[in-house]
Amino acid sequence: MSDPNLQDFIDLSAALTGLAADLLAPTLDPIKLPPLFLATAEQGMGTAAFSNLLTLFASIKSQPPEQIASTVLGNSDPQIAQGARSIMKLWLLGSWYQPY
Repeated sequence: MSDPNLQDFIDLSAALTGLAADLLAPTLDPIKLPPLFLATAEQGMGTAAFSNLLTLFASIKSQPPEQIASTVLGNSDPQIAQGARSIMKLWLLGSWYQPY
């Protein structure tokens, strides 16, 4: 993985969607959705908000997935909470929905 944020993005996405990280980013992946979705989320949320989301995740990633999802989706910063919802939609629906 060339982008240092990619694994955190995949792990965060797994916690948000309830899907296993190896299903979101399989070893054999000819389509390469994770890097594409990472770039889409960063562009859609804006670099600062996306960075804040990943920083929050890095500080809580040792917690159970349910707690991570609850903390992120219930965050008092609407850019983080709404951005996380858009990331869920991106994985589940295959399309970016602008959060704000």
